[in-house]
Amino acid sequence: MSMIYNGVSGLTAASTALKTTSSNIANAGVAGYSRQVANFTSAETGGVYISQIERISESYAVQELWSSATVLGYNTTDASHAKRLETTIAGNSTGLSPVINEFFGNLNKASADPMDNAFRQEVLASANNMASRFNSLSNSLDTQKNDIQHQMGSLVGEANSLIEDVASINKAIAEADTAGEVPGHLLDQRDKAIQQLSEHLNVSVLIEDDKTATITMPSGEPLVTRVETSEVVIQGGFVAIDTGVATKKIDEPGGAIGGLVDFRDGTLADAQKELDDLAQKLVTSLNTQHKNGFDAKGNAGKDLLKYENGKMTVEITAPEELAFSDKADEHGSNANLLKMIDVQNDQSINKDWNSIVSKVASKSASAQNSHKASETVFKEATNKVMSKSGVNLDEEAANMLVFQQLYSANAKVISSANEMFKTVLSMV
Repeated sequence: MSMIYNGVSGLTAASTALKTTSSNIANAGVAGYSRQVANFTSAETGGVYISQIERISESYAVQELWSSATVLGYNTTDASHAKRLETTIAGNSTGLSPVINEFFGNLNKASADPMDNAFRQEVLASANNMASRFNSLSNSLDTQKNDIQHQMGSLVGEANSLIEDVASINKAIAEADTAGEVPGHLLDQRDKAIQQLSEHLNVSVLIEDDKTATITMPSGEPLVTRVETSEVVIQGGFVAIDTGVATKKIDEPGGAIGGLVDFRDGTLADAQKELDDLAQKLVTSLNTQHKNGFDAKGNAGKDLLKYENGKMTVEITAPEELAFSDKADEHGSNANLLKMIDVQNDQSINKDWNSIVSKVASKSASAQNSHKASETVFKEATNKVMSKSGVNLDEEAANMLVFQQLYSANAKVISSANEMFKTVLSMV
């Protein structure tokens, strides 16, 4: 009878091992799947049994993966918007250099004959082009800021959905743990949800003894505690955590959401301020000089441009109102016109604009480099997890042969024991 017992226990164990191996093979292409191993243990009675279906996972490698996902999420949104800003600022059809140079170039042309109405018309037309380009560029930057706000709202919604997913998985894990064993697929689901959440926010994760995940912000605000959740919200353009009891602003949310916040408040805000300063400087300098002159009718010059709330406008509509002369009774003089031309160099207009372009390009290049580096780190972290937890089809195929042979051998043991038992009975 011991032979039959041993054979049956071996047959059962081999069958379980075959099922485990086949599950590994079937899930080899599933992202985030952790391979499982059937652990054989000898029974005191001489047989064998499967003591555990072990999920192969290295917590340190998984934590590294989550951390690298946070950095990649941050750098992805930062690099994307930095490139968009660079394209807007530096483009020939969107940048300021062409229209600024056109305006001062037409002033220079008009200096040859300041009373020529055609030259004056060209100056006004180029002034309107310059104002229009300033306004278009300012609007583009405002649009990008609004798009960032919408993207933040979308990512926050995704983060809250993932927080709820983790809580739901926690519930299932806790129930399974109470029943005796937590299935590997639940732990895979838990880890995958945490990785996705890590791409959105910088989070701290503690795996409890019952295998549920407690998730907090690095500054301590709770996101998931077993089945209890907090909500990520946007208040006044900033990220905050609403626990249901209190709402706290998060200064450094990290992840893709943090990348958006930092780009909006850093690179984009700096570019908007510098553009605003340049526009104000250009308008003030030109108006000051223009009002020192006299127009074609001998009237004192008035404001040529106006700049308020990020919108630039041309205040003069009639060509004869351009104050090119420095004296009321010398209508053909270009003395004041020449001083208006000097504004471009005296006030370093081109230099200031080139500085804006250079800063944006430099930050964009840095953001692209950081993104590429974080992609490499994330790939390495993924490979590290896969090398430990991933399915090796060659290894599983070899295991399949071993367990098939084990199954067949135990079946023969049972068959032999049965024949022996029949022989003994026939002798009685």
